[in-house]
Amino acid sequence: MSVGHSEAPARATFATHEDCNFWMVALQPQETVAFTRRLDAGVRYRLFVMGDPHAQAVRCEVLDSLGRVIAVGDEGVRETTVRFTPNATGVYTLRLSLRKSTGAAHCSMLLAAEQGDWQAAVKHWSDALSRVQQTMTALEAQGVSVALAEQGLCMVGGLASAGRAFTVEQLELGAGAHLWAAAGDNRVRALTMRLQRDSKQAEQVASGKRLALHAVSSEGMYAPAVSLEAEGGEAFVIVALFTVRK
Repeated sequence: MSVGHSEAPARATFATHEDCNFWMVALQPQETVAFTRRLDAGVRYRLFVMGDPHAQAVRCEVLDSLGRVIAVGDEGVRETTVRFTPNATGVYTLRLSLRKSTGAAHCSMLLAAEQGDWQAAVKHWSDALSRVQQTMTALEAQGVSVALAEQGLCMVGGLASAGRAFTVEQLELGAGAHLWAAAGDNRVRALTMRLQRDSKQAEQVASGKRLALHAVSSEGMYAPAVSLEAEGGEAFVIVALFTVRK
């Protein structure tokens, strides 16, 4: 763990569910985003930071509730792992910057607590992410060209429990065709995504076995929520936002 200087407490760029531990965002060169997460004292965490091939150097920092940097990832690399142990329970900030790239890049962070069989949790994340990637390939084969959203948050994920909705708060979409996707790991038996627009009571619903898709073409504020049935009562879920290319 490394200790840095004190700053003003950082504000989250995007509001996400308290159980989120995976974020992917489209960044421009020199752009910085921040996510907040409640962490437990004395627990050792690993933060896996990854950039796509356009990213040449990313920087990741972990800040405590007072804005002090308590851990920093390797400099000048596209991928790094940050290991740290909070000395107090509270809300921490995970700050990600794209320092150098050949253009806009998709960068992501996966937070894992080294408790129990934590490597199995990473595998469940990988299963859900693979399903998202397979969906993109399958859509292309059907003549539907999609790409990850090129601005802002494009994926978010975490462990979801049966009977409790996994939400992504609200994301603003501009004009154009978009596709929401919700995918779960191999423990999912049934999955439902409810999509609310502009805080209206009416919801749009899409369901599937381990995948749910919903196309939208109207601009506005969207709030997706995912519920599921899963073996063991829980599963890793990823909500992704695609742009539909013409």
